[in-house]
Amino acid sequence: MHTDDLANINTNLDRLRDFLRSRIGRGKTFNTAREMAETLNLGPTRATILYKFLKGADPRAGVVLDWLEKLGITVIYPEGECDGVEYLPVMNCRAGAGVYLPSSPEDGEFDKVRAFDRSYFRRMHINPADCCFLDVMGDSMEPLFSNGSTIMVDMSQDAKLYLVDGKIYVVRYMDGILVKRIALTTESITLCSENPLHAPITIEDPSQFEVIGRVRWYSVNA
Repeated sequence: MHTDDLANINTNLDRLRDFLRSRIGRGKTFNTAREMAETLNLGPTRATILYKFLKGADPRAGVVLDWLEKLGITVIYPEGECDGVEYLPVMNCRAGAGVYLPSSPEDGEFDKVRAFDRSYFRRMHINPADCCFLDVMGDSMEPLFSNGSTIMVDMSQDAKLYLVDGKIYVVRYMDGILVKRIALTTESITLCSENPLHAPITIEDPSQFEVIGRVRWYSVNA
């Protein structure tokens, strides 16, 4: 399925429903969203949206992309630009939320891109050329986002140099890549988790600490 098919979802909903039914199995019927979730191994929220969509409700485009990915379908992006869309790399590394991970998005390795609404970057006053997507591993940022969530990281020089108290950043600390909320004082930097089971980390040795970028957007797994 190509991006131009997704762009025409509003006029092709019946076609999309037929397509999803064909991938799920035309002979399969589900009496409840819970039954669908258990059969297809979907989260309850995602299954509820899919269940309602197959019965006639309209979906959000981002949810459709999740369904296609869950069904093992690769979205092929056409060469050149599509109006209103920026393509950001999905880096071949993860940000640890309670897990120390060695590789960095600055290593520059990626094997796919994802489309994102261009107007978002204008509203946030950020340059899409400075941004990338990372997947999260670990539970230290729950319930804000969880293991397997995707985050958008702004790696511009301004994001690295001008830290904002209380905002979420991807940082390198002790040779690991972490995603944490930063608490600033005049004397210290502390890396804070959302999950109370994970203790805050006060930076003892600044030479072991580096800001990679600021988290500007994140997805939430159902």
